Amino acid sequence: MKNWQQTNEQIEALIATNLQLQIVSGEGETGKAEDYYGKRTVKAINMRLTAEKCNDTRWARLDTIDGHALNGII
Repeated sequence: MKNWQQTNEQIEALIATNLQLQIVSGEGETGKAEDYYGKRTVKAINMRLTAEKCNDTRWARLDTIDGHALNGII
């Protein structure tokens, strides 16, 4: 499994892009993307990512709809 851990600084940088955000989560190498419409704060996003991880049985990360911002940050 890949390490999808993101720092608070990386999440802040994605929020600052003002692009539509997505939560990408899954098991193993496959996952699904879901548009994120919640609060655009690090705390709110970390809470959502934690819920998606299901006690670390899954992985989850924050991305933008186009995916380009994440690639430039991580």
